[in-house]
Amino acid sequence: MPRAVVSSLLLALFLVVASPASAGPGSNPNAEFIADLVCEEVVSTQEKVTCQRCRNSWDAPVNNTKNVANQSYPLAPAFVLAAGETRTFEGTLQVPGGSPPSFTGPSVRYEWKIRGRLEAFGNDPDSGFQSLRVGTR
Repeated sequence: MPRAVVSSLLLALFLVVASPASAGPGSNPNAEFIADLVCEEVVSTQEKVTCQRCRNSWDAPVNNTKNVANQSYPLAPAFVLAAGETRTFEGTLQVPGGSPPSFTGPSVRYEWKIRGRLEAFGNDPDSGFQSLRVGTR
């Protein structure tokens, strides 16, 4: 397997359009912009299974997914959005140390995803997760 190098920095740019939530008494109209960076290990293979009673054998699918990196980065301090206001947030994110690079093999793959989101009172709009390749050479 070729040696892969994880890039230490990523540049992320997000655009989120939001309207402030219906603010009731005592609510906090401030919003904070956060970027979430996630890496999942996805294993898809087959294993030989044998029935203990009848001794029949067959190949059974094995599908496992687990997070190997999950980091949130605040990119903007609390702010107030006016109705229909659009803001652009830019930031540099560091890949957590020891994380694997993007990789696809015969039975395992490492998938990186990133999303931008507002953390605010009420509905928290987000960009949805977008696929991302993390440095391979």
